[in-house]
Amino acid sequence: MKSLFSALCFSCFASFLIAEEAPEPLAVVVVLPEQIGEEQALGGNNSSRMLVQAEVEKALIRSKYRVIDVNSLSPQVEGSGGIWSVVTVQDSALKLAKEAGADYLVHGKASAVKAGSGSAYGISMVQSQADVTARLIRVSDGEILTVITAEALEGNQSFGIAAKEALKKAGKDTGRKLVTSVKKEATE
Repeated sequence: MKSLFSALCFSCFASFLIAEEAPEPLAVVVVLPEQIGEEQALGGNNSSRMLVQAEVEKALIRSKYRVIDVNSLSPQVEGSGGIWSVVTVQDSALKLAKEAGADYLVHGKASAVKAGSGSAYGISMVQSQADVTARLIRVSDGEILTVITAEALEGNQSFGIAAKEALKKAGKDTGRKLVTSVKKEATE
């Protein structure tokens, strides 16, 4: 019994000595402004409508990546678009991501347009097609590692609701694909 106890103590002590400090999670900045029909959401007061961005960020956070909020990248920029008027330009976003210490930048755009309409049993329905294009960029050298595309089609009586649901669905797909790509790049 005493030797079993000694063996267990030695094992615990040895694993304590060998244990490495957990590496800091990779940091990612996500810039995915979206457009519904003719109306464009660029963050700021419209940030609650950044559905694709939110879905991608949630997927990254669930996978234990550190997401750096776009709005924290730089002091407020003058003008109506604020920081979003700067980060929608890929080179500017890359520079700010580098200054923030990010490992990767996800940069792209999302849009939802009316894809059709009809009626059945006296109820009018409209369909919305959402498309997302996102580039995974390594911040250290600016290399585009992969380009992710996703699309979704959703229907509802209201175009706005159909568009939002299509964007959410495409955002979830984009997030899943990006997490897979970041994991692959981080292990190579």
